[in-house]
Amino acid sequence: MNPITDYLKDVVRELQGEKAFTYLAKAHEVAERKGIKVISFGIGQPDIPTFENIVNAAKRALDDRFTGYTETEGIRELREAIADYLNYRYHAGVRPDEVIVTTGTKTAIFLAIASYVRPGDEVIIPDPTYPAYPELTKFFGGKPIYVSMKFDQENGFRLDLDAIENSVTP
Repeated sequence: MNPITDYLKDVVRELQGEKAFTYLAKAHEVAERKGIKVISFGIGQPDIPTFENIVNAAKRALDDRFTGYTETEGIRELREAIADYLNYRYHAGVRPDEVIVTTGTKTAIFLAIASYVRPGDEVIIPDPTYPAYPELTKFFGGKPIYVSMKFDQENGFRLDLDAIENSVTP
């Protein structure tokens, strides 16, 4: 018996999995069946085409055979540009060596939660939420604590700071 293997088996058994792509398939099905345009918010896919300058840059990179691996934390020039943007826009004081470029949001969320959550930790999660937050919290042995967000017509969803404060335990 290996305690790590046993722990992982139990954790994986509890995970719900990604349901967003199920909703994407349903949106496509409804669009085809009813002949209407359906915008699915399930996976965060924009409903606008990729900008032409991005498409052209990708083509140039392929033509230049820029197809290999890069540094783990991302291309240095890109990290510098991100730091410059954050510092210009938000006066953040971010250095390029503090920036990590990921393949997408889920990878970034995975790294952030892996960096902080330990078995037994309670993690306050606003609800409604993005499914990756509670699932990765559980994966790393944490316990999701859901806190409902406030909603009103004028402002939409907002964090309920009192509810969050009341959810904090020792």
